[in-house]
Amino acid sequence: MVNKEVNEVVNEIVNKEINRIDEKEDAAEISNDKGISVDEKLLSDNKEKVYTGSKIDKIYHSNWDYGKENIPVYNIEGSKDPYENYLSSEEKIITFVTDKGDSHQFSLLGDVGYYGYRIELDADRTASYASYIYSIEKDLIAENVPNDLNAVYSKKDGFVYGPLDHRSDQINAVVRTADITMNYTNGIVKGVITENDPHIGNDELFKIDGNTKSLVITPTRHVSNGIIPNDRAAMDIQFVNSAENIDDHKYILGTTKAESWVGVLAAEKQN
Repeated sequence: MVNKEVNEVVNEIVNKEINRIDEKEDAAEISNDKGISVDEKLLSDNKEKVYTGSKIDKIYHSNWDYGKENIPVYNIEGSKDPYENYLSSEEKIITFVTDKGDSHQFSLLGDVGYYGYRIELDADRTASYASYIYSIEKDLIAENVPNDLNAVYSKKDGFVYGPLDHRSDQINAVVRTADITMNYTNGIVKGVITENDPHIGNDELFKIDGNTKSLVITPTRHVSNGIIPNDRAAMDIQFVNSAENIDDHKYILGTTKAESWVGVLAAEKQN
């Protein structure tokens, strides 16, 4: 009888110890799971943003992978020697600013990137020209844009452009802005780019046609600075979502060049 009671006590102690060890191991597993979850979240939150984009000018059309925190621009100055006709440039890196610099101007496009222009020097350092640029977060590029898209896109100052003259460099650094309105109906787009200078009016400067893959932009007779009417250009476009895991194709961006003009386009979905 005594042995039975002793055995029961011993078994109870052993079972309690086993339960205590099991609970400890379970707690450790839960703790480890939480640790992994937290680490993954921190890694996701701190993931370095990768940018991609386009730069186009009178000579080149190239990729542009500079983010909002490291945009290379130039300070361009004339020669201090009155007997020399050379320009000088000094590269600097800027963190994004909305105000206009002497040789650049960029505008934010929501939180996804930016667009605008910077002035550069010719190889012989006797003239300058404008390069037109956009940059976006690579992870936000929209992959599933419906072919039958129905939406309105617009943006004030969303078209940044300028004339091209391949015989003279006098106007290649002239930069203008204009307003954009585009209406997609079943995947087919019609739109206009209009003058935004109140002293001039709101003339239609360019017409827009196309689809969800590309646009055709055609100057009208109201353009100036040597841009030739009907000198149309095709523009491959990029749809961009407003945030990760949100497939809203909120923005459109693109660059293009014709014989007599060059520019960058940015527009935002309105509905």
